[in-house]
Amino acid sequence: MAKEILRLRGVFTSAYPRLPARKPDETAFREVREMCERLGLI
Repeated sequence: MAKEILRLRGVFTSAYPRLPARKPDETAFREVREMCERLGLI
């Protein structure tokens, strides 16, 4: 999820995980985005 936060802030263009990592579900992405918005990170 750290990579997703960096993607939201413009550091990465993709948060695609390397294998064998599992890709988080849409709920996890939504929760991270909402948390970043509340904290003023994006």
